[in-house]
Amino acid sequence: MKFLLLKLALCGLFMVVSLPGRSQIAIRWNAWADVEWSAGQENSHYYYNQIHKDYRDARVGLSEANILLNMQIDTSFRLQVRGQLIRKYGAGLRQFNLPAANVRYAPGNQRWSVTAGRFVANFGNFSEKQHPKDRIFINFPLSYAYYVNISPKLGFVEEMGETMIPLDGEAQWGSTLVYYAAYVNGLRFDWKINPEKLEWSMALTNAAPNMLAPPLDFGNLGISSRLTLRPGYFWQQGFSLSYGTFLADSSLEGEIDSAPRQLLVGTDMQLGYGFWELSGQLIGAFYRTPQYLPDAGTFAAASQNLHSLAMDISLKYEFPFLSGVYAAYGFEWLTFGQKDESTTAYPEGKWDHPVVRHNMALGYKLNRFLLLRINYMQQRVDQHPAWAQNTWRSVLTVHF
Repeated sequence: MKFLLLKLALCGLFMVVSLPGRSQIAIRWNAWADVEWSAGQENSHYYYNQIHKDYRDARVGLSEANILLNMQIDTSFRLQVRGQLIRKYGAGLRQFNLPAANVRYAPGNQRWSVTAGRFVANFGNFSEKQHPKDRIFINFPLSYAYYVNISPKLGFVEEMGETMIPLDGEAQWGSTLVYYAAYVNGLRFDWKINPEKLEWSMALTNAAPNMLAPPLDFGNLGISSRLTLRPGYFWQQGFSLSYGTFLADSSLEGEIDSAPRQLLVGTDMQLGYGFWELSGQLIGAFYRTPQYLPDAGTFAAASQNLHSLAMDISLKYEFPFLSGVYAAYGFEWLTFGQKDESTTAYPEGKWDHPVVRHNMALGYKLNRFLLLRINYMQQRVDQHPAWAQNTWRSVLTVHF
């Protein structure tokens, strides 16, 4: 499907370039690549801290390569395509993605636009930071990268990551609260109600944000909305909402009465004063999902109403006497509510183990083409004090 999308995008590009009057077409492209040195501790795992279990020892290599093409067809239409080559599950550099492939219609002298295809999700402030130079830390936030006990194929399963549950030839690891790549398929409407002060967007998609379905798969539908306020030049505040169903194809699909549902509610802020920047976000996730019982090999009679809360906050300081250098500290917290029925597997009847994370980072913009970031992450999972999931990561980004 991914290669089919690439072919369609390239065919569309060829057709546009072949149009009469193509001298009016403006083409702009950007590219970037990451060379990464990383090391993880004994319990490192891609689904917990983005370090593959077979690559815990120090290693250096190309971890990601991207190319982004923007084509302004005329004063109203723009075509955008992004190709990406990344490490599959944090292992080898062999996974090709097409995160963006969309057409945007923005009539002249209007404050609104419509985008169709695959585009950046309009939930939270992290989704907008697709380029490494826009990110403070190397690791993705917990809400975008830490896998919890809800599988898109099975719904809720206790101790999913610690008890291997094979299904259709693969082990189930759950899903993230918000899909880490932050791209969705569908139709998006943006409106600059008051330029530089107030913006609103709404998107109709074929998947909840924690899933990335094929563009023509309408088995799951969702809606998301975001309101962005800028009360002053130093303050940006966002409010996001999303609701949708998610259910992946599997041999057990026919045994599930209804597709799992997810409601996401979030707010994010960014404050800047002089050389200081304070940013963060708060996300609540609410699920209506079936429960799979591995020992019985079937589903429980009643669905579960589950909820969780994720928070991250970071403080960044740019050194005035060292141009291009910054230091930052980030704190993250992911906690879970109780099940409908209490369980002894987790503290206080929670449906997964709470997680606490600390991030320390240094960044140096060597020149307009090179960015170096060094990140140390300390992660602790409740009831697993012996788990060693801390990581060192250093990334040199080449971009132009």
